[in-house]
Amino acid sequence: MAIIETERPAGRSDKLASGTSEFKIGCTVSYFNVNFSFTIIHADDIISIINNQTGGIALLNIIFGKIDDVVYNTSLYFKNVFDSRWLEEADVKQMIKDIDKSEVLSSHAIDSPVLGIIPPTSLSGGVKALILINEIQDELFNASNCGDNCAQWLLKIGKQKDVTVNLRHIMNFGDDTFDIHIVNTDETVHDMKQLVRTAGRFV
Repeated sequence: MAIIETERPAGRSDKLASGTSEFKIGCTVSYFNVNFSFTIIHADDIISIINNQTGGIALLNIIFGKIDDVVYNTSLYFKNVFDSRWLEEADVKQMIKDIDKSEVLSSHAIDSPVLGIIPPTSLSGGVKALILINEIQDELFNASNCGDNCAQWLLKIGKQKDVTVNLRHIMNFGDDTFDIHIVNTDETVHDMKQLVRTAGRFV
């Protein structure tokens, strides 16, 4: 089960129709105070709910705050599911070069300026999380394992595919405009000022 905090729109009655929630699905909804509702859903349904919200278009979707059934330890997960074919992709090679300043030599060897020749499992936690987010869209990953230096890559992935991540802090996406769908409130923000104003309610 996952518990997602969502803001109740102004003017909405405390009484909700049976089987209705902010996500328009059948689930349990309870108001704990006058400002917020808490939507309890199965984690397996989150991706399909978000696809319904966005129409499945390529977009970076972020759920802010702590929720259950998220892949929290992305490094351990990476170690267990790593596919050597991922390192053959141009985007993955560029991620590793941009974030870790390292060069992919083969599907099993990476040249790090600090560590020398390393296996993929020794990449930084941020790069491993990015690769998982890029490669596996039917899981929710804890993107707070990524530093701000990963923000532009998250935006780039979001321009290429419909991807959803969980953030437990406010990541700095830079000064330029962007399109990020905040799942908690089902709204799309376009700059850091808008993002901070909305995400700050949940982290």
